Amino acid sequence: FTAAIISLRKYGRFGTFNAALSMIRMLCGSYGDEVLGAVNIYIVPRVNVDGAYKFQRKNVANNIDINRDHMLMASEEITSLHSLYNLFSPEVVIDGHEYLQNNKGKSSDILDDVKLSPAISMYNNEKTSALILDVISDCFSATQERGLRAFFYDSGSGFMSSANYAIGREYYGLAGSLSFLIETNGIGVGLGWYARRIMSQYTVAETIIDYVVAHERDIRELVDENRRAVIENGAEFDEDDLLILQHGSTKTPVTVSRPKWKLTDGSAKDKNATEDIFVKDTALRTRPRPTAYVIGGGETWTEAVLELLDKHGIRYYEIKAGSAVMLRQYKGDKNGAELTPECEVIFDGGAFVIPMDQCAGNVIAMLIEPD
Repeated sequence: FTAAIISLRKYGRFGTFNAALSMIRMLCGSYGDEVLGAVNIYIVPRVNVDGAYKFQRKNVANNIDINRDHMLMASEEITSLHSLYNLFSPEVVIDGHEYLQNNKGKSSDILDDVKLSPAISMYNNEKTSALILDVISDCFSATQERGLRAFFYDSGSGFMSSANYAIGREYYGLAGSLSFLIETNGIGVGLGWYARRIMSQYTVAETIIDYVVAHERDIRELVDENRRAVIENGAEFDEDDLLILQHGSTKTPVTVSRPKWKLTDGSAKDKNATEDIFVKDTALRTRPRPTAYVIGGGETWTEAVLELLDKHGIRYYEIKAGSAVMLRQYKGDKNGAELTPECEVIFDGGAFVIPMDQCAGNVIAMLIEPD
């Protein structure tokens, strides 16, 4: 029986790649003896193999930023990665990256060894969000014990997470996994502080795995409960069950310790300094969750849509040509989409129905809603 699955996947640069290899080495030894009785761990050390060889973030075959490709899956690399994800449906995903230093005048940023970002959105209930932040808290403590400095990865936005589901960590969260991004400074710095970067990535991954082992039953039950809720919500229409099409924030702060140091001599500038981080906790635009979406058959784009649904592991079925269905239709565009009142729609070329009573219900909505 699989208690939980960790997918430790690393993008392409040296630090993340070697941190993944380090984890494999440790799992083949005494650390593996400790944890592998409770958890299955699948590791993809490098996704963008050709891009890493060329020292570039985009893939070589068609110049796609593969960390913005998790919804459209135009690249072979992300298509293959999602095949693995769909095969095992992991409860927890660890997504390892390296970032470009851009401190915007904040010298404290230069001292960060590792930055973390969980997939936290309004699709998480309070229990799930609390568990995710508890994992992050353990990661902060573990890095501090090893003399490493950790903070949230906010990309300069001030938010600990985003609602851009084309990004890996957000997609896996949308699909029902507990998803964590690990970022270390690495782009454009060559082999600078190389050992610290590897140790930082490894320490966070190890801490998350240890947390899963210690709480494997709770995590398995929570993820299963959340995924079943998506299925149940998609089975029966409820006007109050809302899809969140645009997130906002009340900017209620989560305050985190972040000491400041003098770069000239390494002495403390303010050991008790803190910094606020925010979550997206407000729905600016919503629409009731439907029980299904219907797309026309025989259109020039139909096969492309079906191929994309297949890549996501989404279930659908066909209705024959000439079928009449009572539906609401979209009008407007992505900036002002609305639904018409229910009316009869005849599909001369047949149609395909995508039911929402499946684990991928939230992914389906974010793929198809025009907003």
